[in-house]
Amino acid sequence: MPYVAQTQLGVLGSDGYQLWNLLFRWNKPISQEPQKVPNWELVLCHCLKWLALVVTSSTCLVAGFCAAYVLAQPLGSKGRNSGIALSLVLATLSFLCGWITVRIARNPIAKFRKQAPYGLKRAFTPEQVDFAKKGNEESARKDFAAAEKTFDHLLG
Repeated sequence: MPYVAQTQLGVLGSDGYQLWNLLFRWNKPISQEPQKVPNWELVLCHCLKWLALVVTSSTCLVAGFCAAYVLAQPLGSKGRNSGIALSLVLATLSFLCGWITVRIARNPIAKFRKQAPYGLKRAFTPEQVDFAKKGNEESARKDFAAAEKTFDHLLG
């Protein structure tokens, strides 16, 4: 499984990640400039976005219509009591689908892909790395009380 992880020695790729780069990148330098997203991916993203918009908006409208219908003409033998509860559930579903629809509509589709430096950005500060090394050394010496204090200071 190719992935990059933060270790005590810094950011390192797994064997799978290094093999992937060896086989498919062919020692090409990693570009720091943003890459343009291929047109087929843009078309696919737009189609999926519109499909999601159609599904969520139609679900919103159908649930809202059903909530109004159940409130106007209650179902079952309990009459108004069951109608109010069911219409509240349907209205909540309608509002939830409406919120999801608005979120999908507002989210833009990226035309450029930012390139991260090799692997991940450094997840730890140099001071945190020093504390982690110190805590590991104390654990190796079986000084668990000192290691606990060091790791508490690192996390805290």
